[in-house]
Amino acid sequence: MNQTRIVRPDTQSRATHIIPLVLICVTTCIIASCTSSSTSFTNPKATGTAATFARNCAICHGADGAGKVINRVAVPSLREGRAATADDAKLNHQITNGGNGMPAFDSQLSRAEIEGLVKYIREELQRN
Repeated sequence: MNQTRIVRPDTQSRATHIIPLVLICVTTCIIASCTSSSTSFTNPKATGTAATFARNCAICHGADGAGKVINRVAVPSLREGRAATADDAKLNHQITNGGNGMPAFDSQLSRAEIEGLVKYIREELQRN
């Protein structure tokens, strides 16, 4: 007597195929939502000092200026520490000439833009 045996897919192997696909979809959605923000703070086509900060400073110091770690290197906060205790001339000099791992922005930004960034750091990032 020959019996026909019905083979059902193993539910465990189904899950091992579906889970990576779900993770890829979720990750893609998260990345897309982070990069498609329409606020002027992160919009690279926005104008003004906040946009200058977003395009040139936020990548290392964070959107809120709180600092962050990049490749195991701690980028300092602009809200506290040395940035908060340095006078405007020192901040201007640091942005213009760079140093201590920071690139110089003298060839990328005008004097007015650099002065605007110093004012932005003081009035927007360091205000309590």
